[in-house]
Amino acid sequence: MRRRTLVGIVAGVAAAGVVLTAGIVWPGLDAQETPEVDASVWALQTGEGSRYARVNTAIGELDTVRTVSNPSEVTQNADGAFLFTDSWSKVTPIDGAQPVDLDDETVRASPSTPAGTTVVSTAGDYVAYLTDAGTVFAGEIAGDAVQLDPFAAGDDDAPPYTADAIAVADDGTLFAYSAGDGSVLRWDIPAGRSEVRDPIDAGDLAQPLMTAAGESWVLVDADTGTVWRQGVAEPVTVDVAGSVVVGRAAAEGDSVYLADETALVRIPVDGSAPDTERAGTSVLGLPAEPVTVDGEVYAAWLPQGTAGGLLWSSADGETPLDYAGETLGEQRRPEFVVGQGAVILNETRSGWVWTVPDGGLVASSQNWALDDRVDPDAEPSDEQLAVQVDPRPPIAEPDAFGVRAGALTALPVLLNDHDPNEDVLAIAAASVTGLDPAFGVVGITDDGQRLTVQTEPGASGSATFSYAVTDGTADDGLASEPATVTLTVAASEAQSAPRWCGVEGCLVTWPAPEVARGGTVTVPVLPGWVDPEGDPLLLLSVENPSGVGNVAATPAGEVVYQHDDDGGGTEELIELIVTVADTAGATTAKSLMVRVSPQPLLAAQSFAVIDSIDAATSVDVIDHVTGTAGAISLESVRVLDDAAATATVVGGSTTFDVAAEEPGTYRVDYTVTDGDSSATATARITLLAADAPADLATAPVVAFVHPQEDATLDVFAAVSNPTRRVLLLSDVEARPDEGASLSVDGVGQNYLRVSGTTATGEAGRLGTVTYTVSDGTQDGGASVRGEATVYLLPPAPELAPIAVDDAVVVRTGAQVDIPVLENDVAPSGGRPVLNPASVVSSTGDALAFASADRLRYLAPDEPGSYTVEYAAYLTGAPSLEDTATVRIEVLDSDANRAPSADTLEARVLSGESTRIAFDGFGMDPDGDVVRLDAVIAQPASG
Repeated sequence: MRRRTLVGIVAGVAAAGVVLTAGIVWPGLDAQETPEVDASVWALQTGEGSRYARVNTAIGELDTVRTVSNPSEVTQNADGAFLFTDSWSKVTPIDGAQPVDLDDETVRASPSTPAGTTVVSTAGDYVAYLTDAGTVFAGEIAGDAVQLDPFAAGDDDAPPYTADAIAVADDGTLFAYSAGDGSVLRWDIPAGRSEVRDPIDAGDLAQPLMTAAGESWVLVDADTGTVWRQGVAEPVTVDVAGSVVVGRAAAEGDSVYLADETALVRIPVDGSAPDTERAGTSVLGLPAEPVTVDGEVYAAWLPQGTAGGLLWSSADGETPLDYAGETLGEQRRPEFVVGQGAVILNETRSGWVWTVPDGGLVASSQNWALDDRVDPDAEPSDEQLAVQVDPRPPIAEPDAFGVRAGALTALPVLLNDHDPNEDVLAIAAASVTGLDPAFGVVGITDDGQRLTVQTEPGASGSATFSYAVTDGTADDGLASEPATVTLTVAASEAQSAPRWCGVEGCLVTWPAPEVARGGTVTVPVLPGWVDPEGDPLLLLSVENPSGVGNVAATPAGEVVYQHDDDGGGTEELIELIVTVADTAGATTAKSLMVRVSPQPLLAAQSFAVIDSIDAATSVDVIDHVTGTAGAISLESVRVLDDAAATATVVGGSTTFDVAAEEPGTYRVDYTVTDGDSSATATARITLLAADAPADLATAPVVAFVHPQEDATLDVFAAVSNPTRRVLLLSDVEARPDEGASLSVDGVGQNYLRVSGTTATGEAGRLGTVTYTVSDGTQDGGASVRGEATVYLLPPAPELAPIAVDDAVVVRTGAQVDIPVLENDVAPSGGRPVLNPASVVSSTGDALAFASADRLRYLAPDEPGSYTVEYAAYLTGAPSLEDTATVRIEVLDSDANRAPSADTLEARVLSGESTRIAFDGFGMDPDGDVVRLDAVIAQPASG
């Protein structure tokens, strides 16, 4: 069965345990050794959690659970169990004596499967791999796999053998169907030789399925139900509905089994007519691949919802599968897992398990044992400043953009708009009118800073609409006159490189960052770029020709530069070469000059925020400040325009809280300092009424994947959700480009897991993924269709990560876990790892050490300022590391400020349950440990 290739980073290790049942020997009977019975089988949970567990079928419980990121499949044989991870690219033996979590280093050291593996077929000791190029490798699971070459003894000029479907029987016989060769190959894996090549003319099969019984193979077209059998002249067709699977190949037997969503069909290999074993017209659910164990055949179906599933066996007939009142989600993946002495049915998405043949639900499998936070404290500052400097309305200039038919396109209309008073501009939602619905639909994203258009697939030619901008200085802000936006559909063959400031009259300036010697600066470089055809853009690379310092590009489009201070003390200009690409492959390079100075110019930028009046609005300004020479803090905030609102500085941070009695737009001046200099800018904060419409909108996003890996994409980060609704992800659909493979999976109703490769394996676009984001209601504007373009990156360079300094506050004698890696950056979206041996505290009175990916710190009994140094290295390359400093302010126990609770979010489908994670880190201004005290109100539903 063809598998999806999923990318990611593994974080766990598995272990296969053996549970023995003892035989009782009565007096007077011959004493005989009772054979050991292995009652343990391994199961997976790949959906919201990524875990594997040992199921003790003797007691019907999970007795061991371990974590593993991106597991693909688990298989067992007489020698133990093996876990395939990272899109079947790694295979790790499970330690049956001492199960452990699989971390990334452990998996990296594990044997690799053949490059490009997309399908794995296992049986007994044997395994076969089918790659995205169609090549086939086979061998023992615990050994090396060798590429099949049935032409080796024949024509030297023959093309390499490729296959389209494979199946392995437990005696080591591999069956492979090759459309290109027009044959089914029978290969002896232990002997390493071809046994038979049977010619077959099956035509072009979109989804071929391979299986066998004994030495006889069976090929099935899952789309049409057409069946070809070895030695049978004419194919036969069986009725199929929905998903179709075939039973696993078996070394013995006279029939194979086919299951769809309504029936189970037995297909004799001798050419006899197929026989329906379990017939019906109603949908039974998603079928599992039938298996034969000790001569008994098992099949199963799991439907979505709460009704329960069905287990069928050739010996006992039908057995209902209980859901215990829980709801099974839309995405299901049922699989039989066969151990040495037991069999289970595992729905690998949810992790649910039923024992076989009795069909008993393993209750603990429904409970394999989300995240928000906020900081507050403050001295309310009602200091307000009335500003009236000849207020004049802003000016919106006309724009013209290229778009693709059927695509979601970003429209940066504010690039050429301006305000005489230099106020912060935003798009007036009610002013966006005039686009023909037959051409597309316009949305507003990025806190009113950008428009998007979802063009219809049949859109052609040009269309126009109008919009206006406001400056936020009045109740609804002074508004501009409407400006016209012209959209032109680009021809499919049109392809132009991205352009910096690519609109007429563009006013955006190219960044000119400054950084202190030995410091780090983060520069967003994608804002201001425009693609003539509207293709999504990405920061492809950044180079540092000077070699001074380290530089990395983040998937979010930021350049992170860290200067390497040689003690010279003079100013330097470091040239970085930034390459921006569109997803069609056209690139443009531009020079970015970074000024390194002993005293860089501290700069703050104005920005806009949209939130709900009934939300606890906290605004962090750190992303809008550059050029700091030291630890930055928020010095003061002031509400402008004599508005009825208050702004409060969160002590010791770069965050302020905003409170207002009425909805509206409020302007807050903020001042930041690094101890030597200060800078001031304005935050425009729009607070919507509690009953405001959802007005969901989303910008197009780009998902980056590395070869042979999958990537997890947070699509909600691109969603404009001004009323803070809890969102769900659904209706995920992948559309691969011609010649490319693209797999996508929804994770936890809020993430996309994507993977794939291009036809050549080179970097480039893989295709698009469309999806729906909604809050589950039927409210107007509560649902939006999004689009992600998936791009295969070139192999990541082996460069050290950039570790960025951190600052925390903690009480004397208290313990805190510091997520030091959250702001560290690895090249090309890699993952930094905390080096436990590198942690050094500035005082022996404090205890500091690594705890997984966090730094655990036990504060000294004396208040004061302390530091801890640590190093982070690139995953799999410990020699490539960088160091950073954590500045810790230890407070005495005299004063105690109350923590501030934030709204927690969770996502759950109707009828299901979920666990809501609580993380108290950062909630207390004194650094005290915050624990969940009580749930004081129940939800309206649930």
